Amino acid sequence: MASSNLSTSMPGLDLIATAKTTRKTLERLAPFSQMQSSSDPSPLLSKIVTKMTNLIRLIDASIIASQLGYQLATDSMIMCDPDEGDWEADVSLSVLREVSKKGRNKTKEVADGFREIKQEVYKIAASTKNSKLVVLVKPEPTHSDNIKIRLKDVGIDLVANLNLLSEFSLRMNAAEEWWAWVNNDLSSEMPTLLPPSLLKETDSPTERTPEDESLQREKFAMWMGVKDQFQGYYNEINIAHNRFPDLLASSATAWRAVASARSVTPSSDSHGMERPFLSTNTEPRRPLRALGGFFALRSRKQKAKKSDKDAEKENRDPTNTASESEGKSKEKASETPREMASRRNATPARTPSSRSSRSSHSRASRRSTASKKSRHGLLASCLSGSLFTDGVGHLGCHGFMTK
Repeated sequence: MASSNLSTSMPGLDLIATAKTTRKTLERLAPFSQMQSSSDPSPLLSKIVTKMTNLIRLIDASIIASQLGYQLATDSMIMCDPDEGDWEADVSLSVLREVSKKGRNKTKEVADGFREIKQEVYKIAASTKNSKLVVLVKPEPTHSDNIKIRLKDVGIDLVANLNLLSEFSLRMNAAEEWWAWVNNDLSSEMPTLLPPSLLKETDSPTERTPEDESLQREKFAMWMGVKDQFQGYYNEINIAHNRFPDLLASSATAWRAVASARSVTPSSDSHGMERPFLSTNTEPRRPLRALGGFFALRSRKQKAKKSDKDAEKENRDPTNTASESEGKSKEKASETPREMASRRNATPARTPSSRSSRSSHSRASRRSTASKKSRHGLLASCLSGSLFTDGVGHLGCHGFMTK
């Protein structure tokens, strides 16, 4: 997290990356929190559903902790604002300490809950590997129909997404460190996150020096940067709020009480080997449609060139060619030995006009060839762009360009 030079020891915290990881983790776990047996009730299935529900509850708590971070930054700005003294809020150091304590406790709860996520996933995979139970899963909250999958596939998919789940755990550990540092600083007698002038016994602005006002402005700017980053976090996480309103009811209510989300484009970042659990796309995949069109077009062009060459050969008159050959043979036979010798020794003079004409023809030929290559390159680039817009969802991490 960016901060002023006066608080360089504040731990770093990438809130945008944390929000994206949180959203993707929720998207992977959400379908498994509402699984149902397609036949008889299963105690193993109930246990797995309970585990998935608890993990999602922790994700909701992590989002609430970030809302407390936004509130802490806003309250700190109110305290540090050197130009405005009549904010409609009752903010004091004790209020900041209370908010920071809540934020630390929330984040610690989430970090502890995901600390052993690898062992939990392996336990689920081991307990389901021999299961023949078929379960009903709703792939999307708005999807009316359930789909059938084998219970053992749940464990396989969780193992395949361990990179993502582990990354979320690391993000929560970093958030816990940040909250611990902030809480310890604000709990001290002289917090470095606030200007010393605010901690004096008097509140009279006339007793503050220019150095105090300068320091106050720097602290205000620092907390404004912190608030902006928490706002960016909310912009990303609001996508999950809109997609899973029932699963994130608590954090959605908390955030909407203090901020308004700005629209962002959902990210398509990948996380190592993890993959979406379920796919509702039943249409046949055609990832190479654009390339297929490109090769078909190239084949047609090659056929057209070959036809033009064949037609050119057929248009030539074979009788004229024979007559020309006979005429040349007769001329050579009628020449005397002296004339033949003089003809061999003679060197035809090259006129400037003939050289110029050959040079012009060569330049025109080169320009024509370059133009054709340019058109072919442009065609391939355009078709490659079509490939990425039409088939990137099917190609995954194997997208490539044709040049």
